[in-house]
Amino acid sequence: SQLATSGIQPLLLMGEFLMALAVSSMFVLIIATIVIWIRSGANFSVVINSLQMPFAVALATRNSIASMPPMMEALEKLNFPKLQVELMVPLSISLARIGPTMFYVTATLFIAELYGRDLALADLFLVGFACFLAGMASAGATGVVALSMISISCGYLQLPFEAVLILFIAVDVISDTLRTLVLVIGNMAFSSLVCPRPLRI
Repeated sequence: SQLATSGIQPLLLMGEFLMALAVSSMFVLIIATIVIWIRSGANFSVVINSLQMPFAVALATRNSIASMPPMMEALEKLNFPKLQVELMVPLSISLARIGPTMFYVTATLFIAELYGRDLALADLFLVGFACFLAGMASAGATGVVALSMISISCGYLQLPFEAVLILFIAVDVISDTLRTLVLVIGNMAFSSLVCPRPLRI
């Protein structure tokens, strides 16, 4: 079995996974920041300063619900309409599960590579759809419950997930932080796309 590893090999494998997840997270965070900047019409430095508090709260708490007040405050500072912001931020946290979906896609592709499973184009579309469903199902879930949602996408590909669950639990503090950051900043970008653009005089 390709999972019959010993010593520090499992840690090295999860290091590769965390690197892939970090790169994916950084990419999404950069795109989200650019979207907020373009939609707000504010100076880039103003946007970065506005994102500092929701970023810090998400980093410290790993809780998207606790991050909602600074998310709304930041968008309002960028002159997005208060009423629409207060509607869209909680709604997007529940429905636009950007962070968890990204995590489940990365985890599923990692598990497929671990087992030596080659994925066709149809499989990739299936992974995307299954991870979208897993992301929706993960609303309110944390810890092992959130990690177990990976079994949804692995099930579609007939990949055994239970054998690698312990590896994902071992690095969950880091992966949970990354998916919360992506969820918070990504959903601010989503809200900025839905809300009317601020008027600049």
